Order: sequence, then structure tokens, then C-alpha cells
Amino acid sequence: LSCLLYIGTLWPEPNSSAGGVRTCQLLKSFSKISPRVVYASSAKQTPMSVTSFNGVETTTCHINRHDHFKELLEGIKPDVVVFDRFITEEQFGWQVHRVTPEALRVVETQDFHSLRKTREEVIKNGGDIEQSLKAVPSSEDPYLQREL
Repeated sequence: LSCLLYIGTLWPEPNSSAGGVRTCQLLKSFSKISPRVVYASSAKQTPMSVTSFNGVETTTCHINRHDHFKELLEGIKPDVVVFDRFITEEQFGWQVHRVTPEALRVVETQDFHSLRKTREEVIKNGGDIEQSLKAVPSSEDPYLQREL
């Protein structure tokens, strides 16, 4: 593994959200296994945004600037690309596949609340861990519909 690209919908805000804390934890962990970690986001930075990570490069990627994103991919040649949510994969995944087809593509599921809620219900109703891990949300689950 020589380069990992993490594409975030937002810049992490560890002082204002659990998701921001988790993203920073993931970046720290990725830095231990990859000599190069790049965080890219198309979002505007806010006063709460963290844009400097210990050992992690940061850059901006624009959703509708395919040429810019292609140049980014060609320049860093990632072995692994992590998308912070499904919508990010939909926006950038096709380009990653086209430019770096050998790169492993991963969708991070920290915001997949419908799965967490479904598994939580199994445990609350007396189910065990194994049953919980097999549980998936119904297509009519309001959390799932909101997330998709």
C-alpha cells in the first residue's frame, strides 16, 4: 500500500461532531499503514473544519470538475480510495474506476444509521450478536429511505 485517498463530503469537525472525531481517527489509523494518505473534499471549509492532519495531505476536489479530479488521481495514484458515504461514491466512484481501475474502493458506513438501528432492535428484543450481525433493514425502513 503506497497511497490511500479518503474522499469526504465535508471537512472533518472533530470538535462539533462524532463523525468528525471518527474520520480523524480513521485518518490517523490509515497513516500507520500507508506512507501517503490524502484527504480530499469538495466542501467549503468552516471555522470548525480541520484541514491539517498529522502526516495527512489535504486537497480540494470539485464535483463538476472532472478534469481536475482526473489530474488528482493520476498524480497520486491511490491503491485504496475510501468514500465517506454512498453519495460520495456515486459522485466520484466512476472516475476512480476509470482512472485507477486497480484501486480498491471502499464505502465508509459510519453514517449508515438504518443498519445500526436494525441491529440495535435485534439486541433489545433478546437477540444475540450473531443474529444482530445478520439483520438488515427493511426497504420500508424510514432511516434507510432517508439515507438512500
